[in-house]
This record gives sequence, C-alpha cells and structure tokens, in this order.
Amino acid sequence: MAMKLWKGTLPLSHLRNLCTASFFILGMLLAPGWFSAPTLAQDPAADRATLLKEINRDIWLPFAKAFAEDKAEDFISLHSKDMIRAEGNGKRILSLSQYAENTRKSFKTRIEAGGKIEIHFRFLERIVNPQFASERGIFEFVAISPKGETAKFYGKFHVFSRKETGTWKILVDYDSNEGKTINEESFKSAAALDDFKN
Repeated sequence: MAMKLWKGTLPLSHLRNLCTASFFILGMLLAPGWFSAPTLAQDPAADRATLLKEINRDIWLPFAKAFAEDKAEDFISLHSKDMIRAEGNGKRILSLSQYAENTRKSFKTRIEAGGKIEIHFRFLERIVNPQFASERGIFEFVAISPKGETAKFYGKFHVFSRKETGTWKILVDYDSNEGKTINEESFKSAAALDDFKN
C-alpha cells in the first residue's frame, strides 16, 4: 500500500519509520537538560563524608565538650525544639522541656559532687542525606571521682538528627544498656567518629 506524497509515492512502512525517527529526535530535543552544559557526576561517598563531618562538628564534638566542661545549657542547645527523648532503661518518653529540666538537675548534682565526666561515641551505622540523619552506635560514659577513681558505663543509642537553618540538631534520641549486655568490647568493635565507612 502506498500514499501520495507531493509528486511521488511513499510506502506506508517508510512513512512509519520517518514518523518514528521524527518523534525520537523531537523528544531528545525537548528532553530536560538536552541543551544544558554537561555536569560532572558527584561522588556519593564524598558527599556522605561531608555531611557526617558537619554532624560531628554540630552535634557529637560539642556533645562531648559540654559533658567534659559541665555546661548543661550548651548540651541542651544541641537539641531541636521538637526533640523527643526515649529512655530504654527508664521506659519513658520525654519532651525537650522535660529532658532539659532533668539535664540541668543532673549536671548540678554532678558539679556539687565533684569529679569529671567524659563521654565517647562509636558508630554501628550512619545514614544521612542533606536534611536528615539516622545514627546508631555505642557510647562510653566515664565518671571520674574527685580522688581520680574511674567507672565506665556503656549503652547503645539511636539518634535522628535534622538540619535546621544550616545547623544539625538532635531530633530523636533513644538509648539503652540492652539489659547490661553492652560493654567495652561492644564499644571498641564499633567505628570511630571520623570513620565514615559505616
């Protein structure tokens, strides 16, 4: 079968091929970014490391510093106003205001008793995008008495963070000693703060 086209005839099969090719070319020309300059592919691992470094800077390093220097308000400021605190050992859930009140009392008691506190973190898993992060890990809580005696306590945490006006804030904080099964071995087997492989 043929169709009349100008002065000659064009087989229908050729016409179909011509239409298909035309629509393909048109689609390519109209595709988003067809005329834009090519961009270099970003390295997801590099982007992830950058975000985790930001979280270390905004949360984990000042977290440890606030405990070491007994600065309750500095510690509280690391949390979002929407923060939820869940305590596995205590079986309770607290708002930021409740958690802040308990934190102030705890810091005050510790300061009056003397001695020092250190807290260290290692990680089992760190998942992050430009807005949110989920981090699971093990913490080591070190209590140093005025006489220099040391006691260590361990627990497992799961923290969700959110970037708010350019700064990472703790949004959800859960921890538990898992029935006292978390220990120094658990802590050492997890990844260090600056190890971004997990």
